[in-house]
Amino acid sequence: MMGTDMSRQSGFTTFTITLLLVLILLGISLLVGKMLVADRRVTLNEVLYRQAMAMAEQGMADGLGRLTLDPGWRTSSATTTLTTGSYTISSVDDTAITVGSVVVTPIRVRSQATLSNDQAQAAVETKVVRFNVLAGSPAAPLTVAGGMAVGGNFTTDVDALNDGV
Repeated sequence: MMGTDMSRQSGFTTFTITLLLVLILLGISLLVGKMLVADRRVTLNEVLYRQAMAMAEQGMADGLGRLTLDPGWRTSSATTTLTTGSYTISSVDDTAITVGSVVVTPIRVRSQATLSNDQAQAAVETKVVRFNVLAGSPAAPLTVAGGMAVGGNFTTDVDALNDGV
């Protein structure tokens, strides 16, 4: 009887240790799988954000280009739709500031982009000021060093010029 009882305890101990090892390995596998899924989600969010930011910057370039072509361009919203999403640009006058002795009005340009599947949004904004830096300065006259005599004749050979044509 004793031999059978020892073999049962030995079998139960082996089963318990094996079960514990399997449960530990299963727990580690689930933990690693969960971390990999979370890492993939973070990476996907980063990619979507970068796409939305690139589209918002494209909208900003569009808005600044419109201001270059038409300095009086102001809009509350102009939406452009692309295959990957859309961006909305707006431009409004901001509070006037003094630069040197000149009072200028900055223009606030804002671009907001949304991907087509609404998974990401990004916005960029800037202020633009346009004024002449060299306004009012006189044109520099052509000068020659003092004491130098300037003179001479200037002749052209019209026939030589026509021969080349």
